[in-house]
Amino acid sequence: MKRFPLDQMPAAILFDMDGVLCDTQPMHLLAFQELARRHDINLSAEQFKTMFGMENRKLIPKLFGRPLPEDEIREHADWKEARYRQLIDGQIELMRGVADLVDWLRSRGIGRAVASSAPKANVEQILRSSGLIDHFGTYLASEDVTHHKPHPEIYLTAAELLGVEPARAWVIEDSLHGIEAGQRAGMRVLAVATTHPAEELQVADAVFDNVAQILDMLKN
Repeated sequence: MKRFPLDQMPAAILFDMDGVLCDTQPMHLLAFQELARRHDINLSAEQFKTMFGMENRKLIPKLFGRPLPEDEIREHADWKEARYRQLIDGQIELMRGVADLVDWLRSRGIGRAVASSAPKANVEQILRSSGLIDHFGTYLASEDVTHHKPHPEIYLTAAELLGVEPARAWVIEDSLHGIEAGQRAGMRVLAVATTHPAEELQVADAVFDNVAQILDMLKN
């Protein structure tokens, strides 16, 4: 775990969703593999790992190995996301430490938001089924921004909605695109090594094995 000097408590913590709040990678993989098989494409778990966290607009042409028109990308993405929501129904388990951290932040009046590149229907289903939807002051999804990670727009928008200066906000991320987005927003970024090895995430301000370690750091 890479640590940093804790000079002041954050005014808000902004959470990515997939890989931070819950482990959804296996269900995303299954849904994409089903989409791939429908079009006679083989997608291994190793190949998918290099794509995980990428927005559908970029991931789907990469899966098909060629440029695709926007309407075809949208059709494939809609099919995959609908199948994904079927797979996660009743199957969501929060990552270690998430519920405790969110409760701790709420008890101290520290702002909380979800800022995800996933479609809003996915975000709402996961937050509702996990019981977290009432614990966040706001949540943002892919439809809420024009530019997606690694662009900082989603994190700047989340901070604005919470009424927090970017420099007083922290971000929890699990991907390099997300880390870059948070840092470009002028925020301190804490990475969790849930979907990528810790050594790949060292560009973050701090790297933790899991969210539980972040709460331990805040308490101490």
